[in-house]
Amino acid sequence: MMMVARLIRNTPVEGLLAYLNATGIPLGEGVDWEQERAKLIVPLIKESQTLGAEHQALFCRDAERINALATESGQDAMLAAVADQDREPLMLMVNGYARALWLFLNDELTFRRAEEIHFADTRRLGRFWEGFMGPTDIAVSSAPEHHRQFEARIAERFGSAKVHVEVYPRERVTLEGRVLHLVQVVAYREGLPKSALVFEGDDVVCDFQRPALEMSITYEADTGVIEVVTDKRENREAVARVFAETLLETEFSDQRIPLRCYDLTSLITPREFPTEPADGIESIKLTLVQFRPDKDQGRKATFEASRKTNETVFRDMDPWLRENPQEYFSPSIHKATLSVKFHPEKGRARAKIISVKISLPNGCNLGSATEKERLICEKYLRYWGMVRDV
Repeated sequence: MMMVARLIRNTPVEGLLAYLNATGIPLGEGVDWEQERAKLIVPLIKESQTLGAEHQALFCRDAERINALATESGQDAMLAAVADQDREPLMLMVNGYARALWLFLNDELTFRRAEEIHFADTRRLGRFWEGFMGPTDIAVSSAPEHHRQFEARIAERFGSAKVHVEVYPRERVTLEGRVLHLVQVVAYREGLPKSALVFEGDDVVCDFQRPALEMSITYEADTGVIEVVTDKRENREAVARVFAETLLETEFSDQRIPLRCYDLTSLITPREFPTEPADGIESIKLTLVQFRPDKDQGRKATFEASRKTNETVFRDMDPWLRENPQEYFSPSIHKATLSVKFHPEKGRARAKIISVKISLPNGCNLGSATEKERLICEKYLRYWGMVRDV
């Protein structure tokens, strides 16, 4: 019920009342909704924990979806999904929870599209993402027969009985504020059946469900970049090929966009991490370094420091390096973690801290989920000499 409590704490009273009226969840029926909002929160949270199982399940499911779009990355996705004329009224609402809840209640299709955009953008550059170079300046087909061809080939590839595809234009804003015009293709395929024991009257029976599994493709006509988010590397190439051959009506080149390669050699000695004041970064601290032997023999060595103290990894790392030159003939840092602390934003007491985890050759936990993540990933890792051009 943590998701429910978060929604209650952050949602304006009128939005919460609208949700309860729309869903019929019997919460707050004996509460004086006219009293000060701060006095409503705790009683409502406590009462939510006494709801019946069906109402609790519904509340939890909806709260999880709404809370996801109330985040910074969710707000970006939501604004990318709504039409231009609808953005200003949404932006005038008091916070992200109010906007996400309003969209959830009033425009189910746009809300789901925002979820699909959020799914694609928060997984960019991650382990389920792959980018390919395609042809430029081609219109994605809206012809029903091409959509049916796409669905049939995806069904054949994954052995799915059902596939549903949706195609729509959208935008993505870069770190520099440049607007990229994309077409997003979302495909849902029927997964393997899952079973659960349920009551049917007074009897316990086995209920089977087939989940709808999501995959995403984006295409930028100006550059020809095709990005795919789905499981397994070979599946991503296959999905990109199907997209190119059916919806772009062109041959597919398997030329991949090179993954960013990292270089951690500069972290072997104490160093500074310079920043520009306008970016609002208060401090950067190296909190973890892991060495890997040059050969398959020997042990890994990990040095870690708390981000809450002034202690650094170099306190223990430097003596170890002097004592173990024979084991690490050329010390190689395999993993590192940086703690990046931002100055508190206006109106907030707590500072935002982002943990940046890098592993060679291409691993990084940051993607394009938030503006601060993009700032670190797209600007500062290169600025600090931790990205190697390939």
